[in-house]
Amino acid sequence: MVSKSCLIWALATVFWPGPVGLQAETKVVKIGNPAPEGVPTQDIQVSAKKYEFNPATIEVNARTLIRIHLRAEDREHGFALSSDKDSCAKFKPEEPVIVEFYADQPGEFEFKCCKFCGFGHKKMKGKLVVKPAS
Repeated sequence: MVSKSCLIWALATVFWPGPVGLQAETKVVKIGNPAPEGVPTQDIQVSAKKYEFNPATIEVNARTLIRIHLRAEDREHGFALSSDKDSCAKFKPEEPVIVEFYADQPGEFEFKCCKFCGFGHKKMKGKLVVKPAS
């Protein structure tokens, strides 16, 4: 006969997302120059699945610390700003990641998947629109 505590432990390890009692910290990937002290922060949720980001267009204000919370829905993907060659952040369904950067200049910047994810990989792109600070 199985004890009640063993049954609870078995169920918890099957249905609990991660180690029981411990939640893994989400990895933060910092890109570019650090933000000055006291700047506003903007958090954006972005999901990725086969050949698309949602939302595909992200609008933010200049002079803001941007934190993009990336979550893969199907397989491992990546996120890279085309304007920064060393900005690839890879993430999996069970391992989300936060990309953090300081948007100091207005403009439009492309982002793309930097982890090969299939035949439509090259089409997996989006646009970051940095609006002038008000």
